[in-house]
Amino acid sequence: MHKLMIFITLAGNLILAKLVIAAESVTVIADEAYPPYSYKKDGKMTGIYTDILRAVFYGMPDYKVTIEGVPWKRGLKMM
Repeated sequence: MHKLMIFITLAGNLILAKLVIAAESVTVIADEAYPPYSYKKDGKMTGIYTDILRAVFYGMPDYKVTIEGVPWKRGLKMM
């Protein structure tokens, strides 16, 4: 009985720990003026590259990924 209580307590803690862990925030820098691959439209990044990245990030639930569009030279300096 004592071992069962320890097991239930540990299992409960593991489940709660998974719920408490916040998603890792990641920002991807992209060229905002490279249509049709990546560009800003109505203030939102769009294009072929951003569509592919969003599809990949959809399969990564532990990460909160945002795509930020910046001018090319600024992006180079930011890296």
